[in-house]
Amino acid sequence: MLNNANIDIELISYLATDKFLVALQRFVGRRGLPHTVYTDNATTLRAANRELISLWNILTSTKVQQFYAINDIKWKFIVSRAAWWGGWWERLIGLTKQCLRKSLDQALLDE
Repeated sequence: MLNNANIDIELISYLATDKFLVALQRFVGRRGLPHTVYTDNATTLRAANRELISLWNILTSTKVQQFYAINDIKWKFIVSRAAWWGGWWERLIGLTKQCLRKSLDQALLDE
């Protein structure tokens, strides 16, 4: 059996629900809809999840509802008060940040 994993990094200026949703939209535009999103319990991410669910519930077009039913995105949060569960991706984020700091040095980035 062949297993694939992908890590996609979106740089945003600060973590807010609207910034996260724009980053998610960019991701979907490049990579397509993810089947599962693993995140910690950050307030911003929980708010984004609630916003997406309410948006999908509002959509009334049968074709749109079928599309989301077929491409259901599962959002999995780590257990509350168990930050060590996200240790494997936090380590990858740390390594990536270290590489970015070394390669970008003092460069300013915009969105």
